[in-house]
Parts: sequence; C-alpha cells; structure tokens
Amino acid sequence: MYRALKETTFNANIAIKKSGLVLLTWGNVSVKDDALKVIAIKPSGVAYETTTADDIVVVDFDGNIVEGTLRPSVDLPSHLALYKAHKEIKAIVHTHST
Repeated sequence: MYRALKETTFNANIAIKKSGLVLLTWGNVSVKDDALKVIAIKPSGVAYETTTADDIVVVDFDGNIVEGTLRPSVDLPSHLALYKAHKEIKAIVHTHST
C-alpha cells in the first residue's frame, strides 16, 4: 500500500548520502502523503549502505508506526512538528554533517 512512498523516501535518502550531505547514519529525509495521512522516514541508526526501500518506516501523523519493523529516525518528532505547523511542507531533509 505504501510502496511508492517508501521508494520515493528511500531514493531521497540515498541521494543525500551520495551528495555528501550526511555522514555515517546522521541525517535523513521524510516524505509526507496527505492523501494517505502518513509520513515515510528512514529508520534510526541503519547504515545507508545496507538500507533498502523495505526498511523505510511509515508512521501516521501522530508518529504511530503503520508499516515497518524498525524504529523510525530519532528526528521523527521534529519532522512531525514541522509538518503539523506548516501544512504546505511535503518533505523534509534533515542533515547532521559537519
């Protein structure tokens, strides 16, 4: 049900890694789907080199996991706050590079 959203989110996460915007596992992209009322985000602490689209975690707008077996990024609370405060935001890139 969330395959396309997970693929989009996975590809965006791989793109920020390849661009050099993130180091190790620090940083992620989340993508919001208003129609499905969910957000997809990279799992916490999983290396980009081993992450697959199947690893992407899907949560509802309250942060409850609706699909996925891994823990969502520790940045999820800040992503949720931004999505709630700014309805026009569709995706968030969060990096921790030095």
